[in-house]
Amino acid sequence: MGPCLAAGAYLPALSDVILMVEGTSFMGFGDPDLAKKITGEILDTEELGGARAHTEVSAVAHYVTESDEAFLGSA
Repeated sequence: MGPCLAAGAYLPALSDVILMVEGTSFMGFGDPDLAKKITGEILDTEELGGARAHTEVSAVAHYVTESDEAFLGSA
Protein backbone atom coordinates (compact mmCIF):
# COMPACT_ATOMS: atom_id res chain seq x y z
CA MET A 1 0.00 0.00 0.00
CA GLY A 2 2.25 2.72 -1.35
CA PRO A 3 5.75 2.83 -2.80
CA CYS A 4 8.63 0.75 -1.46
CA LEU A 5 11.88 1.72 -3.18
CA ALA A 6 15.58 0.87 -2.88
CA ALA A 7 16.63 -0.77 0.41
CA GLY A 8 13.04 -0.54 1.65
CA ALA A 9 12.10 -3.09 -1.01
CA TYR A 10 13.83 -5.75 1.10
CA LEU A 11 11.26 -5.32 3.89
CA PRO A 12 8.33 -7.08 2.16
CA ALA A 13 10.42 -10.26 2.08
CA LEU A 14 10.07 -10.34 5.86
CA SER A 15 6.27 -10.17 5.65
CA ASP A 16 3.86 -13.08 5.74
CA VAL A 17 1.40 -11.38 3.39
CA ILE A 18 2.05 -8.59 0.90
CA LEU A 19 -0.85 -6.38 -0.18
CA MET A 20 -0.52 -4.07 -3.19
CA VAL A 21 -2.87 -1.41 -4.53
CA GLU A 22 -3.27 -0.99 -8.28
CA GLY A 23 -1.80 2.31 -9.44
CA THR A 24 -0.18 3.38 -6.15
CA SER A 25 1.90 0.46 -4.90
CA PHE A 26 5.43 0.04 -6.23
CA MET A 27 8.19 -2.27 -5.07
CA GLY A 28 11.64 -2.23 -6.63
CA PHE A 29 15.29 -1.36 -6.26
CA GLY A 30 15.19 1.43 -8.83
CA ASP A 31 12.68 3.62 -10.60
CA PRO A 32 11.84 3.81 -14.32
CA ASP A 33 14.45 6.56 -14.87
CA LEU A 34 17.19 4.31 -13.50
CA ALA A 35 16.01 1.40 -15.67
CA LYS A 36 16.13 3.65 -18.74
CA LYS A 37 19.65 4.87 -17.94
CA ILE A 38 20.96 1.34 -17.43
CA THR A 39 19.07 -0.66 -20.09
CA GLY A 40 17.62 1.98 -22.40
CA GLU A 41 14.19 0.42 -21.88
CA ILE A 42 11.28 2.78 -21.24
CA LEU A 43 8.97 1.43 -18.52
CA ASP A 44 6.44 2.96 -16.18
CA THR A 45 6.22 2.15 -12.47
CA GLU A 46 3.39 -0.33 -13.01
CA GLU A 47 5.38 -2.36 -15.54
CA LEU A 48 8.58 -2.21 -13.52
CA GLY A 49 7.28 -3.02 -10.05
CA GLY A 50 3.58 -2.35 -9.73
CA ALA A 51 0.87 -4.47 -8.19
CA ARG A 52 0.18 -6.63 -11.25
CA ALA A 53 3.89 -7.17 -11.91
CA HIS A 54 4.34 -8.58 -8.42
CA THR A 55 1.10 -10.58 -8.14
CA GLU A 56 0.99 -12.03 -11.67
CA VAL A 57 4.62 -12.17 -12.82
CA SER A 58 7.11 -12.29 -9.95
CA ALA A 59 4.69 -13.71 -7.34
CA VAL A 60 6.34 -11.55 -4.65
CA ALA A 61 2.99 -10.06 -3.59
CA HIS A 62 -0.10 -12.01 -2.59
CA TYR A 63 -3.11 -9.71 -3.07
CA VAL A 64 -3.98 -6.72 -5.26
CA THR A 65 -6.99 -4.39 -5.13
CA GLU A 66 -8.11 -1.00 -6.47
CA SER A 67 -7.80 1.02 -3.25
CA ASP A 68 -6.41 1.11 0.28
CA GLU A 69 -10.00 1.30 1.55
CA ALA A 70 -10.87 -2.00 -0.13
CA PHE A 71 -8.10 -3.76 1.80
CA LEU A 72 -8.88 -2.04 5.07
CA GLY A 73 -12.58 -2.78 4.73
CA SER A 74 -11.91 -6.48 4.21
CA ALA A 75 -9.59 -6.83 7.21
